[in-house]
Amino acid sequence: MNTVSRMIIALLKTVGYIIRVFSSGSQTNPPRAAGGKSNNDEASANRSIGKGAAKTYVDDNGYRRFYDTNMFVHRWIAEKKLGRKLKREEVVHHINRRKWDNSPENLQVFPNQAAHDEEHKRDEEKYGFAYSYMGKLKKKDK
Repeated sequence: MNTVSRMIIALLKTVGYIIRVFSSGSQTNPPRAAGGKSNNDEASANRSIGKGAAKTYVDDNGYRRFYDTNMFVHRWIAEKKLGRKLKREEVVHHINRRKWDNSPENLQVFPNQAAHDEEHKRDEEKYGFAYSYMGKLKKKDK
């Protein structure tokens, strides 16, 4: 388990969630149906009890989500960081462009998609398409 995963687990534990880690061979996520949905209905039951188990999976686009609500983990963490619910139009941006890094200090909230797109356009001009949109490392980060 990497440092980012440990940080997310620690954050979830501070608000009362019980973490269960799944593994089956080389997979780190339990099986899921097509489209990233869970085959496991237990997740919904556990979380709806209140402070139940927080089960997550990585969707087809590489973002971590909660099984029971299908909510993005990075949006949930941004809400905890801000101390309020995010507005529907607000966009959470991964500062280092690595969608698996959901640490609070790596998340930035933009008021809308247009403002978020401007950030990527500035980065594309400065560092290139691969860094700005696909999270490829900048030369100095390698």
